[in-house]
Amino acid sequence: MKRLSSYLFRVAGLSVLVAVGAMFAVVMAGDWWNYHRFEAGLPPALLAEYRGDGPISVAMANALNDFYTSWQVRAVMPVAILLGTLAGGLVGMIHSRRLMRPLDAVAGALEALSAGNTASRAAARPSGVAEIDGFQRNFNAMADEIARAERELRETNAAIAHELRTPLTVLIGRLNGMADGIFPLDPEGVRALLIQTTQLHRIIDDLSLLTLADAGRFTLNREPLDLADLVRDTCLDEGVETDLRPAMTQADPVRLRQILYALLDNARRYGGAGIRVETATEDGAAILRVMDRGPGLAQAQARRVFDRFWRAEDSRGKHSGGSGLGLAVVRSLANAHGGDVSYAAREGGGAVFALELPGSAAGRRDRGA
Repeated sequence: MKRLSSYLFRVAGLSVLVAVGAMFAVVMAGDWWNYHRFEAGLPPALLAEYRGDGPISVAMANALNDFYTSWQVRAVMPVAILLGTLAGGLVGMIHSRRLMRPLDAVAGALEALSAGNTASRAAARPSGVAEIDGFQRNFNAMADEIARAERELRETNAAIAHELRTPLTVLIGRLNGMADGIFPLDPEGVRALLIQTTQLHRIIDDLSLLTLADAGRFTLNREPLDLADLVRDTCLDEGVETDLRPAMTQADPVRLRQILYALLDNARRYGGAGIRVETATEDGAAILRVMDRGPGLAQAQARRVFDRFWRAEDSRGKHSGGSGLGLAVVRSLANAHGGDVSYAAREGGGAVFALELPGSAAGRRDRGA
């Protein structure tokens, strides 16, 4: 594929060549026609003199002077210049249209996109010029991202409405029942309302955290810490196995506990028994793994496991479904720390969620001191 500069240079050279060639052809054709017309208008005696090698008579000289000063002869060069310029300009116009087709397609698609048609794409034939075709491809890629973002926004809004509607419906129903005397206002009923209120609060907190992370306004109070100590200080359920090795990092302990709780909650919901927590330092990175013996995830599910409001459960009404925000929050918190979180199948069945954070050599020195 040609670069734009080389393509323009070739088009300019071709236009000049065509213009010069057209002018030369017009001059040759005009001269032939004029001389043919001149000879056809000469008397036989002057024609013989003209074609001979002898001296030129006064009559012949006058005939030649009239011929060279005639408008037909003088018009050959201006006509040649005009036609050559037109021919060169036509070549340039043809090639410029080849360049403009993708740009016109992008302009039309951009106008449709600005009008709200996110399915609009530039579909012109490739021009063969790297910059122009790359511009069209990049525009289509941008349009794909806009369409994906709009689709995700619609799905997120629908999911938020659904998640908030469920506890609110329960709250309103319970409170109306209590107000009408259908349900007694006893500690058990209040606890049920408190559970729904807590669920609402958690959803709102998670959404707020994700919004701040997306806007780049999320702040962390980093300090040197050992992931092994963090796990030891956490109230783990009975039966949770641990293999805790030093894993120093610079991180916000409150947010790391939030990550740990979210991963443990996910393991309890889907994994049941066989939960295991490991910490270690591997290749200079601090690693935290939470494993379970649940059903695991298919490959297609694993690609979406950290998406917002996505769950392996088809029904949102199931207790094991959660809000669908926990693992999305884990990923945002991991990224905010300069790390990442990943999923892998556990050997023997189950799931492994691994948090990887930058290791802290300074933290190890401080701890040793």
